[in-house]
Amino acid sequence: MDKLEYKILIIGGGITGLQATKDLVERGYKVILIEREPYLGGKVAQLDETFPVNAVSESCSLCYPLCYLLPEISKLYLKNNLQIFTYSKIKNIKKIKSKYIVEINKKTRYVDENKCNGCEKCIKVCPVKDIPNEFNFNLSKRTAIYQPMPNSIAPQHLIDSKNCLYFKDGSCNECEKVCPYKAINFNLKDEIFEESVDAIIIATGFDQINPTSLPQYGIQYKNVLTSLQFERMNSINGPTHGRILRISDNKEPKSIAFIQCVGSRTNDKPDCVSYCSTVCCMYSSKEALNIRKKKLPNCECYIFNTEKRAYGKQYYDMFLEAEQKWGVHYINGRVVNIVENPKNNNLIIQFENIETGEFCKKEFELVVLAAALAKSREKEQIAELIKQKLNKDGLFDKESIENLEKENIYIAGFARYPMNIPDSITDASAVAAKISFKLKLPLNHYNPEEEEKITDIQKEIISKTQNPRIGIFYCDFNDKISEIIDYDIIKKYFSSQNEVYFQEIIKNANTFKSKNKIIQLIKNNNINRVIFTSGSPRYFEEYFGLIMEEANLNKSLMEIIDLRELNAYIHFNDKNGAIIKAIQQINMAITKLICHNPLFIKKQPILQSALIINSDVTGIIIAHYLSAQNIETYLVQNNNIIFEEFNEKFIHSSHLNKKELEDILKNYKNDKLIKILENYNVNRVEGNAGNFSVTLSKLNSEIKINVATIIIAGGAAQSNSINNLFGYGTNGNIMTQMEFESNFNKIKSNHKIKNLGILLCVNQKLNPNSKYYKELEEKYGTRIALTSNCSNICCSKAIQKALEFKAENQDLQIYIIYRDLQLTGGILENIYRESKKYIIYLRYNSLDNINIEIDQNTLNIKVAFHELNSNTPIQIDLDALVLATPIVISNNIRELAKISKIRLEKYGFLQEEHSKLLPLNSTREGIFICGNSQWPNSLDLEISQALGCSMKVINFLSKGYLETNIQPAIINKDKCIGCGTCIRYCPYNAITFEFITKEYVFGSYKIRKAEVNPLICQSCGICVSECPVNAIKIPNSNDGALLSQILAFSKGIIENSRAGGI
Repeated sequence: MDKLEYKILIIGGGITGLQATKDLVERGYKVILIEREPYLGGKVAQLDETFPVNAVSESCSLCYPLCYLLPEISKLYLKNNLQIFTYSKIKNIKKIKSKYIVEINKKTRYVDENKCNGCEKCIKVCPVKDIPNEFNFNLSKRTAIYQPMPNSIAPQHLIDSKNCLYFKDGSCNECEKVCPYKAINFNLKDEIFEESVDAIIIATGFDQINPTSLPQYGIQYKNVLTSLQFERMNSINGPTHGRILRISDNKEPKSIAFIQCVGSRTNDKPDCVSYCSTVCCMYSSKEALNIRKKKLPNCECYIFNTEKRAYGKQYYDMFLEAEQKWGVHYINGRVVNIVENPKNNNLIIQFENIETGEFCKKEFELVVLAAALAKSREKEQIAELIKQKLNKDGLFDKESIENLEKENIYIAGFARYPMNIPDSITDASAVAAKISFKLKLPLNHYNPEEEEKITDIQKEIISKTQNPRIGIFYCDFNDKISEIIDYDIIKKYFSSQNEVYFQEIIKNANTFKSKNKIIQLIKNNNINRVIFTSGSPRYFEEYFGLIMEEANLNKSLMEIIDLRELNAYIHFNDKNGAIIKAIQQINMAITKLICHNPLFIKKQPILQSALIINSDVTGIIIAHYLSAQNIETYLVQNNNIIFEEFNEKFIHSSHLNKKELEDILKNYKNDKLIKILENYNVNRVEGNAGNFSVTLSKLNSEIKINVATIIIAGGAAQSNSINNLFGYGTNGNIMTQMEFESNFNKIKSNHKIKNLGILLCVNQKLNPNSKYYKELEEKYGTRIALTSNCSNICCSKAIQKALEFKAENQDLQIYIIYRDLQLTGGILENIYRESKKYIIYLRYNSLDNINIEIDQNTLNIKVAFHELNSNTPIQIDLDALVLATPIVISNNIRELAKISKIRLEKYGFLQEEHSKLLPLNSTREGIFICGNSQWPNSLDLEISQALGCSMKVINFLSKGYLETNIQPAIINKDKCIGCGTCIRYCPYNAITFEFITKEYVFGSYKIRKAEVNPLICQSCGICVSECPVNAIKIPNSNDGALLSQILAFSKGIIENSRAGGI
């Protein structure tokens, strides 16, 4: 029977397209990835660093997202399931039956991609040097032949034919003359490829608007930049190498102003968008914080905004840190005009201070505009090809998206509506899940016989060549290492070493051609141990491991030497020192490989089942999608589960429409593969990813189930722990938002309510250092819910319910009393704008300024405060008051996290493995998180998380097996005294006790010994150093081997390695 195959086209190689590519290729689909730019990464490639915010697993406080995704894509690319077309565009899309015939125009670079190794000799001789650099948003110049993206995975250059003198008048071909690889060919033409695909994902991202249509913001002046220009300036590979400089005089500014909402939330001007661009508040705060913290500590930073939209996990904490710890000034003001001071090129900002009502002026040395993020320039062209229209904001409307999905065309990421990086990653996985649901592939199953064959081949190669035969490959990835370290000198030095049988410099090492060349050289020279010199192993370990696999060599007999971060980048001004250090590094690697014995990875089959805990809507969706892939699912849920209302009017687009969701909720209990465990509690979680043993109890009964993965899908709710504050508990018409929603039908029929107020941010977004916070904390302690975060969904829910209430009773007067409205992305801003016809919005500054009195006779509620927008004291009389209290995690989730050995963040919500790039992975392998256990989210995002989570689980299970760590710790049971020291110190919970029965003359007894789980162990070595009886070792890492490496580094004497054998 022919293997089932589907081919998917992904348009857009940004963060969303890359994640969708990764998910689909790992699942077994063939993927064609099209990117209009000559490089992958989209706008994220042009960013400085992103704040993980809640960095637990991250090793640093900043993060560059492509560090994770691009190596992953490079690894998948080399496995032949992925075609990548950069510098390409879709010319035509035609549907024939169930397939799409897609015409791809691959623009020529006039540089042979298989020959160019990025040496840059051509750039040095090019006479045309004054072309604005698009990657740097025109902040620097480039030549006519150039590398489009610095440090890209594919370093190939291209020629700009519009500016190249050869194409203008034939007067120059210097680049062709100087190229040592004959890579330049002026006769190359654009290529047309035709591909047949089963589904299409449109992930075209965004472009930033050109604010020239808004001259009042001063973009015409030299020292006014857009936010993306500022990102490039901040970047270490940017036009100023990370230095913040004024364009007019190249001096560091002493004051910077960040202007928010430039062209966003603007529905009456051309080139602007009516929605909130979602990410601007946070990246402006990020940059201001970074400037004060690291770059220019003495530079004054001001952020002009009308609201702080800090909707994500711990986002509001960043505002507080920036403002209170690092002195960033937030001005609640509307910028009216920016003019240049002709004397010094400074910028004079004229603005209205909302809090004081004053019209003010302030001078700054640099201004950064958070210009709106709008549709990408190719999105409109794609829309025309698929015969769809975009709305005035450049978005596909809800009906178009639903109709397209019926035809297997999916919209993902920012192309669907504005979203940040973690939401884009989630959305990409959600779309991949929908494709895997519709175009099903069978799950893979582990074949131990196949694995035994591979192991036998590797053992045979080692047995044929008992002595170490080391090959050294100096791999050039266009990372400038060879400009600092002369490989020929190093080759000469090691040519006399007995164990080194072969050396080769590999140019452009990340191509199929180079990969196959290395494999062939290994085989031809009977190499049994390999040293690769390159950049960081985190980029290249998978790639080199793949080479070892295909060369039938054991991966443990490979060493990767980082000559970039650990050498060339440090010694760029000392070439001789760099060469000496490289020799020492290679000496250590040689010594290490001589001491090494081959280690074989063991593979453990994994179960084809999953457990979903705290199941709400998200958990049921996951169960439905897993069941469709023939995966058995256990669903733990309460019998009083309440499903959130799906109001499509308040959702721009959801991955499930109302009918689809209702069908899932109606039918899941009849699904034979979904086993519902109602009102069970989780008592214990043992084992590891792929084979968890979970003990659950209900009343006096207890059951144990074995599953491969666990998903925690819910467990947060709005708090009513506010005692008698704001009159709660003293008047039946003062209620929490959750109580208001739960009893909505009853309340809206109460015609005595003529004036309704909704007070937002009750005990939320608080400053922990404020007098209000400290007084309440001291008075009530843990009996009251206080938080400095934003619960994200209260604002939109308040508007939704207010409009529904108003529709029932036209005479009703509704007041929404708010601090900052969180209405990011999609259509919420437009709904808010429209709702002003029916709702009165009043703004306050601080909760301690709100005074609530209740008339004991009439039960009338009087709310008095200082209204911010009008700068006047105000009092309103209400019949009912709704309090938007914090959404808090349940004690059940806290206990579950403890049992499951996964981390919680500071507010008690479940911590992601990586907040930007792995938002659905917990801190323990095999356990996934989504829904409000991860963070309060809108229903459409929770649906997206549920689908994304199902894709993660399906990919995890579809591999069929888990690999053990190649060097797990080994415990000598004869030496082990069962003291438990290693268990206490192991950071991965990889060690447990096992009980061994010992026989003696009068009977038997049990003694305890430590046991390492090789699937969990990370070979960190902590247990080795802590064991009081030296009963633990890491294979190939004994004292003698380590000492010989130290001697090799310090003296360069390979003979010392003989003392380090195992």
